[in-house]
Amino acid sequence: MDEITAILEHVTGEVRKKFQEMSDGGSIKDSILAFVHAVDWTEPWILALICAHMLLFFVAIFTRRRNNLQFVLFFTILATIYFAETINKLAGKHWKQFSRQHYFDPQGVFISVIFSGPLILISLILLVNSLYNLTQLIIEVKRAELRVRSKQQAAEDKKVK
Repeated sequence: MDEITAILEHVTGEVRKKFQEMSDGGSIKDSILAFVHAVDWTEPWILALICAHMLLFFVAIFTRRRNNLQFVLFFTILATIYFAETINKLAGKHWKQFSRQHYFDPQGVFISVIFSGPLILISLILLVNSLYNLTQLIIEVKRAELRVRSKQQAAEDKKVK
């Protein structure tokens, strides 16, 4: 047990050290603020992307009772996230055609935060909703099973009397 604790402490120490190296000693808050201030939020394609994310969020919420549509939406979002690296490379090559700044770094930080991050949150909402619907379905099936058992028991009790 002590070995596992030592390994976990070592790993968390390494993660902290790497984060401090990447953020040049600044805090997480400073890194987030620097990112927010570096982005031109008035660019039409960024506004369109934000609107698309909001629309997708509302579609996910309003279709919560339509399981088939939710599954299609979930897997479409996952496929889109899967191709985010390819999208980042293409956008990096052609950024002058639609943007004023070059946001698409080789590490994919910008596309991860602006594009994939919200999609992951929406897919998490879809997943939680699917699990909720699944538990409701299990409850319905179990209740129906108990009703059938109860009727069978009542029929057997009538036969015995």
